Amino acid sequence: MSDINNIQEMLAIDVDGNKICALCSTPIPPDGMCKCAKEDSKREEERIKLFLQNEKEKHHQLRVENLRRNGISDPKFKDFTFDLDDPKHPDISNKCRLYVEEWDKMRDNNIGIIFFGPVGTGKTFYAGCIANALIEKLVPVLVTSFSAVISSLQALSFGEDKNEVFKRLQEPDVLILDDCGIERSTEYILEQMFLIVDARYRSNKPLIVTTNLTPAELTTDKLEYARIYDRILENSLQIQVKGASRRLDIAARKQDEFNKLLGLTTK
Repeated sequence: MSDINNIQEMLAIDVDGNKICALCSTPIPPDGMCKCAKEDSKREEERIKLFLQNEKEKHHQLRVENLRRNGISDPKFKDFTFDLDDPKHPDISNKCRLYVEEWDKMRDNNIGIIFFGPVGTGKTFYAGCIANALIEKLVPVLVTSFSAVISSLQALSFGEDKNEVFKRLQEPDVLILDDCGIERSTEYILEQMFLIVDARYRSNKPLIVTTNLTPAELTTDKLEYARIYDRILENSLQIQVKGASRRLDIAARKQDEFNKLLGLTTK
């Protein structure tokens, strides 16, 4: 009864006998929504819309964090984003951003990337930028290296199925193999490298590789190397990263900061 009384208190009658809202003094139409009721309804709709948007964003972020946790084990890769990119290689940066923007086409055509160039020039950084940007788009990515995969294979106990290792390389939409070519070139290592690349090749999914090898070394006539590199090059955009080592630049800046903290002067 109290609710009915409250409603009645909110109603009034004008001189023509029409119901008006006692709160906003506007006529109450047949739908029962006076001006203040409509405003309240609009505010509630906005509140619900904002709530749903926040829930959607939280759900998206949880999925991103899960993909990043499962796909990137090396902490340094998690920090590599285009926001931290410097202007040293604008053409390379643009190509990497376009790769992410046109990801659907890259995936459908099985187009990967091979970054090659001297040590410390930013190859791993750009591969990491692509990895994190794709993960933000909810694309499953696995970041690893030949040495890490080979170590996993060597760690298998007698009788364990190595196919599980290769299966994990085939599952993600993008596989990133960092530092190709730094492994010891024993017959066993070369065979494992071939099996790793071949497993990904047969998955018909993009592969991104970073290497310190030169184009000449990648196109070698030596069969044991050629069968590995041919599979990588067949479906890859080739991006050469030139220049001085960024690591040396970073080391120099840190040295300056260290000297300033200690009050030392630099020569």
